Amino acid sequence: MQNDIKSSLDFIYKNENLHESEFTLNKNRKTFKRYTLKPIIVSLSVVLIAAMVFLPYIVDQPLNVSQGSDPVETQMSQSEIFDYKGAYIGDHLSVGKIISYSLENRKAKGIQLFTSNEPFGVRTFMETTMVPSKDYETIFTTASYLFTLIRNIEFVEFEYKDQVYMITKSDVELTFNVDYYSIEDENELRSVISDLLKSESSKKFIQQLITAAPIE
Repeated sequence: MQNDIKSSLDFIYKNENLHESEFTLNKNRKTFKRYTLKPIIVSLSVVLIAAMVFLPYIVDQPLNVSQGSDPVETQMSQSEIFDYKGAYIGDHLSVGKIISYSLENRKAKGIQLFTSNEPFGVRTFMETTMVPSKDYETIFTTASYLFTLIRNIEFVEFEYKDQVYMITKSDVELTFNVDYYSIEDENELRSVISDLLKSESSKKFIQQLITAAPIE
């Protein structure tokens, strides 16, 4: 990487003639050294090259969900949550608000977006260990909101203190014949979620669709 940056700077020096030059004042016949804008241009070049090298690694970092935001219950109303429909997974502000809203009174430590390569997704970091009787419904509900509102999301992960749990959009849609992105309002979405969670057979399928893996 250092060799690439050095080569880029050498190229800039060569093509822009950013070296010292001389000029002569006819009156005094004295020679002065003239300095170009080399320091400024070189600094900008270094910043630009560094940004190109390191930017892909910045996106997939954990982001704080609740920092600087209002409490969930005052954050937005039912009518406002669907204002985020059509957002992309790279919009961490929209993703964070959707997660905070769908978690209701549950709290998360932060989120991590996976946007470098497809499939795209998000991981939510929880503060507790997994409680199956409650958390399967939490994972499914939050995932359903994200699958409905975020245009290009494919998977949702929840990292608890013990394990990471994941559910994918394609698995849910194929299993229950649901087209999440066609849902146009929250009442319809809540109806879909409620119908699936109140059926014992559907709940068993949902638990099977949520896969667990050790924390890496």
